[in-house]
Amino acid sequence: MRTIPTQGYSPPTYEDDHARRRALGHARRNAIARDLEVLRMRLESLLRLWYEREAQAGRIDPEVPWQARPHPMKTCAIDRIEGHLDRIAGRIGNAFYGAGPTDAGRAASLKEIDRVLSRRAEALARRFEGPDVRHDFLAELESELSAFERLLDDRARLLSDVP
Repeated sequence: MRTIPTQGYSPPTYEDDHARRRALGHARRNAIARDLEVLRMRLESLLRLWYEREAQAGRIDPEVPWQARPHPMKTCAIDRIEGHLDRIAGRIGNAFYGAGPTDAGRAASLKEIDRVLSRRAEALARRFEGPDVRHDFLAELESELSAFERLLDDRARLLSDVP
């Protein structure tokens, strides 16, 4: 078989591949952070709607801003959910940096975890799109965020020297 030389083309080097993988990790991290920010905005929107509904029903004073008014839903489930989001946001910034695993098995596992994180973040951002009247909506959301954090733990273990 004969190869045809192409002017201006050079085969990819290790540095090119490494730069491509870093760019992919950076793009994936940004997409996850964006999806989690969408989740946070939709959670705020849920609170705003709750306040508007309560004000229309006459159960709260509409003159008090919705952000300043404590309520049972805010102080329990939503506080925990916001705590999960804060922890995840803090970890996402550093999660996709650092040296990658040297063996192929760990690299494949890391790649799969990254894909799952990406899909889950996107699914979390879409949680508020459809009508959801189940009473356990916030509990399920909190459970999904806990699972997301466990995946970040698994990812961190893969990157560490500890097996």
